[in-house]
Parts: sequence; C-alpha cells; structure tokens
Amino acid sequence: MSRRRESDNRLVFTCVWCMLASVIILSLWEPVTRAVASGIGKASIGTVQDEGGALAQEPAINFIGAGVTCVDDAGNTRSNCTIPGGGGTNYQTMQDEGGALTQRAVMDFAGAGVTCVDSGGSKSLCTIPGGGATQYQTMQDEGGALTQRAIMDFAGAGVTCVDSGGTKSLCTIPGGGAATLDVARMTRAAVQTIATAGVAVKILFDTVDFDVGASITADAVTNNRFDINTNGKYLVTGSWRAENVTSGQWLGSFIYVNGASVRIGQQASSSSTQDPYAEVTKILDLTAGDRVELYVAHSSVGTRNTIASVDSYPYMHIILIN
Repeated sequence: MSRRRESDNRLVFTCVWCMLASVIILSLWEPVTRAVASGIGKASIGTVQDEGGALAQEPAINFIGAGVTCVDDAGNTRSNCTIPGGGGTNYQTMQDEGGALTQRAVMDFAGAGVTCVDSGGSKSLCTIPGGGATQYQTMQDEGGALTQRAIMDFAGAGVTCVDSGGTKSLCTIPGGGAATLDVARMTRAAVQTIATAGVAVKILFDTVDFDVGASITADAVTNNRFDINTNGKYLVTGSWRAENVTSGQWLGSFIYVNGASVRIGQQASSSSTQDPYAEVTKILDLTAGDRVELYVAHSSVGTRNTIASVDSYPYMHIILIN
C-alpha cells in the first residue's frame, strides 16, 4: 500500500512539472511567433518621397489621379503602375519680354484672335496672331529713329496699302525711294546742210543720247522730234554751230512747239570770220501730245553746214522739272 502511494505521488509531481515547463515554453515562444506573424503580409517599403520629402512608411501605396493604371506582373513578382505625364506638371520657364513668370500648372492664353486646339497628339496648338515681337525693329525719319509702336500708319496723298496674301502688307508711296528724272536728248552726228539764208530748217536728229522716264519720247527715226506724254513744266535747250560765218552774219536756233516758234536764240559773228554757235533755252508749260522740235537758220550768202564734231553736234534736250 505504501509503495502504491509513493508511486502515485511521483506521477503527480511529474505532471505538475510538465505543466510548468509548458507554461514556460509558451511564454518564451509567444514573442517569436508574434514577430513572425507581423512580418508575413505586412512589409513596409523602403522610402517614398513627395518632391524630395520623405513620407511615412506604410505597407501599401495607393496611386491616385486620372489615367493612373496598375497591373499585376506575376512573372517578376511586382505590380506595374503607369502615371500619364509623369514628372513635374509645371512648364520650365516662361518669360514676358525677358522677365520670368511664376511657374504654374496651367497656362492661359488671352488676347484678341488667340486660338488653341487639341492637336490630337500630346500637345495643344495655340496660334497667336502676329507671334513674336509685335513692334517693327527700327524706323527712321531722315536718319532720326522713331519710337517703336505696334501700328504704323502711312499718311499722305496717294499712299496705298494692300494685303499681299502672304505674311505682309504692300504699301506704295508715290515717289518713294530715289527720285527719277525724266530727261531726253538727241544729237545729229552727220553733217546737215542749211541751204537758204534766213529760212529756218528743222534739224534731222540721228542719235538718241538718252531717254529716261515716261514723260518724254525722243524720236530720231521717224519724226525727229520730242513727244510730250505728261503735263508739266519742261526746261528745253537747243544749239547748233556752223563754220566760216563771215563778219556781221548771224546764226539762229529756234524752239518749235506744235509747228510754231516759241523761242529764238541768235548769235552774230564778230568782225572776223568765225565758227559761232547759237543756243536757245526756255522753260515751257507743255501738255501731253505736244511736239517739240529744233529749227536753225543763218544769214550768210550761200549754204552753211552743221559741224560733225562731238563737241559741236547740233543737239536738243528736254527735262521735266515739275
């Protein structure tokens, strides 16, 4: 009986010891299992920043914004997120006549005629009429610079401006640029005989030295005359020279308009035989359609000839002066 009681006491002690050991093991294992459990399915990312500033670490990242998409990439054990237009949303630099403006996410184009449309790609297309500098670069008045303005007004009689259909307007200023002088001159190189004394004979010009401008037509082929095409005041000069004019005799040069003499220039020989010349000049008020010719005469007995030397050719010139 005593042996059985002793055996029972040993069994009870053993059970108590086992229970105590279990309590101790459980109390030591609980922190380990808790740490393991917390590490499964809840891992924090390393570092996330917003424009350089670190955010608090969290086990999840939520992407927000229009157009953001995320898909599972199981093969690479990751998720792929697409953020449209990633990066900064502000334009880099915008200036107003050299001065930097504050950066903003929205740019508003204002002003008459400004239009913006979606180009269908990654941009909007804005058209600003007269884009670039709105003022002309330099405008001078007789060498002195004028103040720059956005509008230039052409004033004055006869000024006309029309749209050229391209990128410019075409303005016509009468007489703009270098002035054109309407002038013509004819000469006779070949000898011409002036036969009868006291009778005016028309010079038959054979050379047009020059004929500039549309106001005068020099005709040395058909009519040997100047035809006037524009109303105005003209300076007309004519001259001829003859050889062996005896003492007391004279030479005469005549300006004819429409077949009638309007001016005579006369030169008399001195006491000895000479080669004189006679020149005539006058300012005439002529109209379109007038005809101007050079006639010459002499008082010598017999004939007199023109001189075939370049410094003595008979000539007439006409200049439009107003």
